[in-house]
Amino acid sequence: MTADRLRQLRREIDTIDRELIGLLNQRARVVREVGKEKKAAGTAYTDSLREKEILNRIAEENRGPFPTASLQKLFGEIFEISKHLEKKSDSD
Repeated sequence: MTADRLRQLRREIDTIDRELIGLLNQRARVVREVGKEKKAAGTAYTDSLREKEILNRIAEENRGPFPTASLQKLFGEIFEISKHLEKKSDSD
């Protein structure tokens, strides 16, 4: 691998990382709206059935080299952060 090819690949990773950040923030904005709706409806913030559905969907849809179990673990972290953001929507 040449130094130029390595730089090119790293730039590609940087671009993907920026896209991921944008998508995660987009998801967070929607999560905060969900939190507002749950508060208005008096619904619990934690929905373990919904989380399980997402984790199952990841297992069904994952076709990449990224291991399914790792993606599910990553989403577990996203769920925890999302719960915090939903609750934070109370203060908006």
